[in-house]
Amino acid sequence: MCVINLKMAKRKGKAEFAKWFGPTLDALRSLGYSGKPKEVVDKIANDLNLDDEYLNQTHEKSGVNKFYNQVAWARQYLIWEGYLDSSVRGTWKLTDKGKEAHLTTEEAYKIIKSFKLFQYA
Repeated sequence: MCVINLKMAKRKGKAEFAKWFGPTLDALRSLGYSGKPKEVVDKIANDLNLDDEYLNQTHEKSGVNKFYNQVAWARQYLIWEGYLDSSVRGTWKLTDKGKEAHLTTEEAYKIIKSFKLFQYA
């Protein structure tokens, strides 16, 4: 069971990373149910034909790559919901639940909302 720090400040607005839940699961299925983070991120980018301009965007203050960061957040929620197994460091692996799941962005928003870390306007 994962313990989540619910004392985190709530974020306002929709969580943009919700759109990466389904593509993350799809990429892992294509990779044989597991992969290294870079493999998964590259597979998503390739499958969705994302251009370099989009892939190279960074957060203004931190300089962190936005796409990679959003996929990493999607991964974290997928772990908390039991779609991914995080028992092996540096490997993203589908659980049986994840192998069968095909999540829409709206379903992802419901998952995110259930953790009450985001406030929706």
